[in-house]
This record gives sequence, structure tokens and C-alpha cells, in this order.
Amino acid sequence: MRCVLVLLLFAVPAVFAADAEEPKPELRYANDFETLKPEQIKDEFLIMAGEFALQKDGANTVIELPGKPVDDVGLLFGPTSTQPIVVQARIFATKVRRRTPAFCVGVNGRRDYRLRVNPASEAMELLRDGKVLASAEYKWASGQWTVMRLQVTSGGEGVSRLEGKVWTEGQDEPKEWMVAHELKEAVLPARASLYGAPYSEKPIRFDDLKVEPAEKK
Repeated sequence: MRCVLVLLLFAVPAVFAADAEEPKPELRYANDFETLKPEQIKDEFLIMAGEFALQKDGANTVIELPGKPVDDVGLLFGPTSTQPIVVQARIFATKVRRRTPAFCVGVNGRRDYRLRVNPASEAMELLRDGKVLASAEYKWASGQWTVMRLQVTSGGEGVSRLEGKVWTEGQDEPKEWMVAHELKEAVLPARASLYGAPYSEKPIRFDDLKVEPAEKK
């Protein structure tokens, strides 16, 4: 049996090839930052923009985007997926008076599809290249951890479907997807992503990143 271990991943995907007929296991990725060292960040993630750094949140370790400069920046994480996947992350942000941040999880690498929490519009939104594809009402809770979950599935013949849900940590996960959009195109294999825009000039923290196989229909 041959095992390929990808370093610096926690609950990393492993490829086993006992024989030619044995199917490959489905991709999975998880990262809670507890064993990641500061000098490993650039090896673990592809940072497209932003000064992401490890920080302590009590006894917990998170990756933090500082409150300044006020830009929409992000990073790629996890393996390149060729399968329908679900991306999940916990995100902590705060508002200052009427100034609110915005943050996303995404799929498909640099030209990604995103699930965004937009507190200024009291909405969760599915985006493609900055364009809103679909939205649903969502009242974000400042100063609490928010869980975001984005799924992409393929229906065949170049049709894909995006589905998202968001909830405050400590509350029950919604049973149904809260926002969805059907795409007349195939979603190309790529990595998952995170984005933050600290418009309130307060840091945004990310934790417990996951990439899982999409739910079976």
C-alpha cells in the first residue's frame, strides 16, 4: 500500500492505491490552526492579498485579518477538488457603530463563487466575480462566531448548483439550504477560499476550515 501524506494539513487528504481497481477516497481537509506555526502560513495557504497571521483567542488559535488596511482580501486553502464539495468555516467579526464588515467562503480558486455575509444589507449572498447571483435575508450577530457553509454540486450537462447556509455558533444548523442558485456552467476544479473586508476597521478571525464531499441528493 502506498500512502501520500501532504504535510502541514490537519486531517489531510491521503491517497491509497492498494490495486488498480480500488477507488480513491473522497477529498477531505480540516484545519483548526492548533499545530500550525507562524512561519508555515505561506506554505499552508496561497495568500492573494492581506496580512493574515496566527493569533490566540483565549486557549484557541485562529488566523486573523487585521482591521487595516480596509480592503477585500483573501486566501486559498485545502486541496484542488475535482468533486462536488462543501466548504465550511467559522468567522468572527464586529461592527463599529454603523460600520460593518463583510466576509465570505468560496470555491473555484481565484475566479471563485462565494457565499458572503453582508451585514450592511442584512443578507447572505451568492456571488460570481462580484455579481450577486442570489440572496436571502440574514441578520448577522456582531461579536459572535458565525458558521458559513457553501456547497457546489453538478447536475450533469454543464449544469451546477450553489447552495449556502449561515448560522450563529451555538444555534442549531439550519436543516435546509437558505440560499441557492443554478448555474448553466460546470464549476472547474480548484481550491476553496476565504475573504474578509474589515470595513469596521476591526480584525476578522477565521477558524475550523473544512472541505468535505457534497451531500448526496
